[in-house]
Amino acid sequence: CIYGNFIDTTLRLLEQRFSKHQQIAVNIVNLLPSTVVDKKLNDVIDVFKFYRSDLRSNNIDVVIGEFEMWQQKWKKIPERERPANIINTLTALVPVKEFYPNLNCLFQIFAILPVTVATAERSFSTMKRIKTTLRNSISDKRLKSAVHEALINRNKMSIDNDSYREAYYAARRTSIAAASIDTGYLDRDIYVRDYNIDE
Repeated sequence: CIYGNFIDTTLRLLEQRFSKHQQIAVNIVNLLPSTVVDKKLNDVIDVFKFYRSDLRSNNIDVVIGEFEMWQQKWKKIPERERPANIINTLTALVPVKEFYPNLNCLFQIFAILPVTVATAERSFSTMKRIKTTLRNSISDKRLKSAVHEALINRNKMSIDNDSYREAYYAARRTSIAAASIDTGYLDRDIYVRDYNIDE
């Protein structure tokens, strides 16, 4: 009984994740110049039918004609010179997009289809790790510094230590000066010793 429920739930989740319209949308990849030369009309006809209302022409025969011209165009080009991704395909389509208005529309749709949210999830997980480690024991100013450090480490940016140290000490001097104004007290000896200031 438990096994059957598990299988049913798994199948339902897979059907949701890989629904029919998503499979059709993925078939737009068959129109890319690197793959279109080997494809048959049956490989892309569902894409044309699915996006018919978005295309310039509602006549499926016009779209099929564009597909055949597109296929012939790329058969004449050497394989290593054929664009293999959507950005390069759209760039190659710019000078001839008047000849392929429906395919141009499909490629624009393909360019904006969401692929994944991995970048956003990665940023959120980085922030979650930072906040988990430092939760409730950190001010907003220190949290911003920790985020800055995490970004620097992730991007492996090189920072000049002298300029970084100088900026840190300048910020500390400002904080100490502000504290002395509030409290009316500033221990000059500690200030001079900590910041290596010549008298």
